[in-house]
Amino acid sequence: MIWAGIFRSIPEEGNKLEVMGKLKGDLLVDGTHYEGKIEVCKDKAGMYLINEVPLEEYVKNVVSAEVGMNWALEALKAQAVIARTYALYQKSTNRNPNYDLTSTVLDQVYKGSVEDAMISSAVADTRGEVLTYKGKLIEAFYHSTCGGETEDPREVFGKSYPYLKPVKSDCELSPYSMWERKIPLREIAKALDISGIKEISIQSYTSTGRVRALKVRHDKGVSIVKATDMRKALGWKRLPSTKFTFTRKGN
Repeated sequence: MIWAGIFRSIPEEGNKLEVMGKLKGDLLVDGTHYEGKIEVCKDKAGMYLINEVPLEEYVKNVVSAEVGMNWALEALKAQAVIARTYALYQKSTNRNPNYDLTSTVLDQVYKGSVEDAMISSAVADTRGEVLTYKGKLIEAFYHSTCGGETEDPREVFGKSYPYLKPVKSDCELSPYSMWERKIPLREIAKALDISGIKEISIQSYTSTGRVRALKVRHDKGVSIVKATDMRKALGWKRLPSTKFTFTRKGN
């Protein structure tokens, strides 16, 4: 896998990497421990840290990074199965020879080696367990907050999954169950590469009440922007969800 913490970029497919150094053991980077086989590489675009660890160790560390405090053991077991399934599926479809998985939300968050007795037990108790559909690994998407109902994958990924359907749930304990952002108009214009924005309105909603598309009126006419594209352009944390309403106050 590749860690992209202070190393901000990810090597593109086909890029030839120059190995600057190798070690096996424990590497401390910015207060975080990384154990296993480690390579520090570079190309014209930047530097990369590649950490090779056994699958079950990887799952343990991903669960540590993805879960909240005080999760029950059975919830940790479920997360371990999901994380393991997602990792193996992504590894099987990745065509980049430099790494199997990234350590960001592009795959799963990975923050090096973390010791937690409950999580270690949950991973050990589910060792090797994965989720399948008709004998094949599923794409085990998961999230921090459901917004009261999960989204239809067609609205996000452009295709349906027979094993993933919208379901209602309660996520009021999540800090993202209610959120607010103040985003300058110039930031939106830059992100969308649209100048002279005069007005933004919601054009349509998905079946689960999320914004599907926005209508942007600007100097050169009107543009229809998918809400998922808006999130990607602004940044996932900047716009945490497509389930929002908005009000304009000046700029």
